[in-house]
Formats: sequence, structure tokens, C-alpha cells
Amino acid sequence: MASESADAVLFGTLGQRAAVSRATTVALLAETRRPALRVFDTNLRPPHYSDEVIETSLYAANVLKSTGEELTVLARLLCLDGGEDAQVHTLMRRYELRAVALTRGGQGSVLFTPRERVAHAATPAEVVDTVGAGDAFLAVFVLGLLRGDDLDVIGRHANRVAAYVCTQAGATPTLPDELRRQAT
Repeated sequence: MASESADAVLFGTLGQRAAVSRATTVALLAETRRPALRVFDTNLRPPHYSDEVIETSLYAANVLKSTGEELTVLARLLCLDGGEDAQVHTLMRRYELRAVALTRGGQGSVLFTPRERVAHAATPAEVVDTVGAGDAFLAVFVLGLLRGDDLDVIGRHANRVAAYVCTQAGATPTLPDELRRQAT
């Protein structure tokens, strides 16, 4: 199975809407080798998630990507106290997460590890379409973690790539060479 040799596996709530896909996700994660990144992208789109799927996914993950709005939902469902930073640190301790990416749209992003917090303002952009921006951000975040890049570098580049995606129609535009070179 490919997951046995994967360096990273990405999963979310939307892919677990049906029982069969949920069971497949759980089986895939069980086959994933321990050092691999198991990245939970919350994607909380009502009514396509449940407390059980969220909690099971958090226990299976070692990296989390969430939006500020989704963190508010997680805080309510999981009884997380305090502000954003306290909530993220509680999630990291409770679920043994290595890293968390918190995206805030036009307000930028904050990246966390157990020992570091790095915030970046959003990269200015003439927004055409926001679809795909979060996924583009997450792709850069995961690639940077896999390479062991500095969290500050990862955050700046992830914001730039997400901003570029917002300037294009459609979710998967071809990145300009300048942005692709930084990603490799």
C-alpha cells in the first residue's frame, strides 16, 4: 500500500462524509508509518462533519490545518478555553500535534510548533477567486515541514502562494516560476 511509504498523508472531514470513505481513511491512516506527517485539514462544512469524526481525526493526526472560524467551532466542540494561542496549544498537547497552521484569509496566518509561533500578515492581492487558496497554503506548509524549512520561511511563502491563487480564476492555477522555485 502506498501509505506505508508515504512521507505525508492528508485527510479531512469532507472526505469522511460517508461511512465507506471514513473507514477507508481510518484504514489508510493505520497503515501510514509513524514518522510520516498525518495532516488533518478540518474543512468544517455543515452538515458534513460530526464531533466523532473531528475527535477521531485529531487523534490520528500529527499536523493540523484550520481556519480561524474553524478553530472557533473546535473550541466550542472540544471545550477549549482562552484565546487562539491558548486553544491551539491545548490542541497540540491534547492530540500530540507536531505543528498547526491557522489561516485567517485576509488577516494572514499563524504557524505553531510546540516551541514556536510565527505570524504573518496576508500578502496583498486583487482577489478574483478564493477557491483553492487554503489548499495551496497547506501544500506549501506540508512541503516546508517535510524539508525541515524554518517556520518563518514556510509561513511567508505559503501566504504568497495562497495570495497568488486568489488572483486567479479556478482552484489550481499554474504557479509562476518565481513561486515554484521557492517551493522546491
